[in-house]
Amino acid sequence: MDIDIEISVSDLRPVSIPVTTTGQPVVQGAAWLAGWSLMETTGAATASFQLTSNGNLVGVVTLLANGSSNVWFGEKGIFCRGDITLTVLSGSIKGAVYATFLKPGYDYQQ
Repeated sequence: MDIDIEISVSDLRPVSIPVTTTGQPVVQGAAWLAGWSLMETTGAATASFQLTSNGNLVGVVTLLANGSSNVWFGEKGIFCRGDITLTVLSGSIKGAVYATFLKPGYDYQQ
């Protein structure tokens, strides 16, 4: 008996994060978190942020003044079953978060 397994994901895409002191939803629904490139924007203070998926902590980063964090987990890095949210804990940041989005109809619970 042959079993065909088809993985149906769309392309890796950046999600732009404009200058923010609060954060924003990054992805609605399940996706693979591939990485991020975020920087502190004031040049005078530190900044901290966290990424969560359905309320579960995915990562926490503290940036120095003028600092940046560039993280790459790969195109299919960390699978997040629910919304991915960026929350700024202190300071001001901007940049991009990279994710591979599921195509409609893909059943990640298989």
